[in-house]
Amino acid sequence: MSIPSSTARLFVAYSDDPKHTLVLRRGPSRRVASFNWDRTTNSFTLGQWLKGKIYWHRADISPDGKHWIYLALGRGGRTYTVIAKTPYLKALDYHPWLGTWGGGGRFLSNMAYELAGHSNAQNRKLSGRFRVSERNSTASLGVFNRLQRQGWAHMMNGNYTRKIGQGWILRKHVGEGQKFGRSIDSEWHTLSHNGLELTLKRPDWEWADVDEGKLVFAEGGKLMRATLFKDAKQPYLSKLIHDFNRYTFEPIRAPY
Repeated sequence: MSIPSSTARLFVAYSDDPKHTLVLRRGPSRRVASFNWDRTTNSFTLGQWLKGKIYWHRADISPDGKHWIYLALGRGGRTYTVIAKTPYLKALDYHPWLGTWGGGGRFLSNMAYELAGHSNAQNRKLSGRFRVSERNSTASLGVFNRLQRQGWAHMMNGNYTRKIGQGWILRKHVGEGQKFGRSIDSEWHTLSHNGLELTLKRPDWEWADVDEGKLVFAEGGKLMRATLFKDAKQPYLSKLIHDFNRYTFEPIRAPY
């Protein structure tokens, strides 16, 4: 596969099972690929490509990681909310939407989900596998539900914090990407240590979290793992997990 001219951007969603972690790769414009990341083996499985856009912060993954929900903008400007098997895009449940005011949702359990808004009941297609409810809200339910389920502390200013260890605290700033020339729903991060009186701004980290006590983050289309030190001169040392920049579009059928 040839290296594309543009740098990929990544978004990651943890489930409760480290064998099922969703990775969305965006780039070039209007191209998105979905992957499963098995964090126990650091292996990656490519799902499918979409010629369109997925609204990352309207997405959620089920607690067991076997399904996920997303809002997409596809061909002809159509928007729709889908429940699919991780990491694929093919719909099990399909909800046609009107615009992007609402859409997406969150999982209430492995077999129940809640939509952010109301879909067109006449045209939707349901598999019958899930209990479906609707909420009269346009909130980006997916990311907030997932972060709090995974142990992030919600701050009054809308940001989230998580302790990493050795005095380090990771802060996730959600919905402020326009400060750095990105989409408004993208993330940026800060890493701080009160004992060292050190705060490191990391606007280029598209996503960051903790895995097995270590910092993991996405930057420049690459997924990285970092070992933290209680040292202001060398606060961390990072190592590549996987480079997503080498992938290019290919049509793939879901195995269901």
